[in-house]
Amino acid sequence: MSAGRPPCWAPPTTAAVSLGAAGLLGVGYRQIADLLEKQRLRRVYERYLSPAVLRSVLDDPALLQLGGARKELTVFFSDIRGFTPYSETVGPMELTERLNEYYGEMIALAHARGATVDKLIGDSLMAFFGDPVAQPDHALRAVLAALDTQERLRELAAEWRARGVHEFGVGIGIATGEVAVGNLGSERFVDYTVVGSVVNLAARLQGAAAAGEILIASRTYALVAEHIEAESLGERTFKGIAGAHEVFRVLGRRP
Repeated sequence: MSAGRPPCWAPPTTAAVSLGAAGLLGVGYRQIADLLEKQRLRRVYERYLSPAVLRSVLDDPALLQLGGARKELTVFFSDIRGFTPYSETVGPMELTERLNEYYGEMIALAHARGATVDKLIGDSLMAFFGDPVAQPDHALRAVLAALDTQERLRELAAEWRARGVHEFGVGIGIATGEVAVGNLGSERFVDYTVVGSVVNLAARLQGAAAAGEILIASRTYALVAEHIEAESLGERTFKGIAGAHEVFRVLGRRP
């Protein structure tokens, strides 16, 4: 090259252009695939998770891998009292409308406390706290969600009376302990859920709770006693659950 002459520019070879384009396409494909996967996860799990928890899951989809893990969580059950007699007095459309109104309120309250809403079974709601995003205060969140629920139901009762429609009373049961939690099922059908004796205990406590009552197990109370007032109802035995369990009735938040 002669002195002072600018260096010659050589156009990239066809092979180099092809490799560069393939690299860009590869990056683009991965971005599209990631976006599609996030959209799929959103469709599947937005019915379970609060918006805040769902955002965390979309940032780390590994939280929802197929399989289960052992964790201490808090399980929440609520059930409408007197629902069966009421359902026999109204048509299916009115019944559906009332349930949708009720569940819309209850699920919003549960999600506001960070719950994973597991199932709606007729007039019963099952949720759990502490997974898929860890919540060190999962027991307190569950009890506060229960208090929110009963408070909102008292407000709704006044609205329902004014409309001349049937009022709902709800019993709630809460238990804390070790469960298996995760995506249980198969690659084609999965259910993000919890299993274990704690789930059965929470369900039995709910079954024993009167309308307007919140019953919690002793482990739950130990974790929330600093913030929640409750009274012991003594030890009780429950069908299908070994041993006796001390039961506490929640009275409200501590001042």
